[in-house]
Amino acid sequence: MTQAADLIADTFPFDGERISTGNADFFIDSPVRGWFVGSFLECAAGLRKTRKVEVKWSSHSSGDRRVQLSPGSGSTSLAILVSGKFSFEFPGEEPDKIVLTRQGDYVVYGPSVAHNWEALEDSVVITVRWPSDL
Repeated sequence: MTQAADLIADTFPFDGERISTGNADFFIDSPVRGWFVGSFLECAAGLRKTRKVEVKWSSHSSGDRRVQLSPGSGSTSLAILVSGKFSFEFPGEEPDKIVLTRQGDYVVYGPSVAHNWEALEDSVVITVRWPSDL
C-alpha cells in the first residue's frame, strides 16, 4: 500500500476522495490553460471539481500580454503576484491601471469588469475566481 508521503506531487495529479495533490504547473499547457480547480473540470478531478471557486496558476514571460480586452466573467476575480512584475488595465474604471510589483501584491475586480494584462517581467500569478458555476 502506498503511503501519502510516498506520493510525489510534481509527477502527476492524484485525485482521491478526501485528498488531492499535484503540481499546478502541470495544467499550464493543458486545455484548461492553467485552471486546476473549478466546475469545468472532468469528474475525475475529485476535490478539484467544485462550483464554489476556480483557481489558476499562470507563468508568463516578460512581454506576454492579453491584447484583446477581456469582457470579464460573471465572477469576482483575485490575482496574486507570486513573482515578477505584472500589470492590469481596467479601461473606464478607477483606478484604470494596477501594477503588481512585490510578492503578495494583489488586485480584486468584480464581475464583468473588462480588463487586459501584461507581464512586465517574467511572472507567476495565481488567479482565484468565485463562484465557478456561472
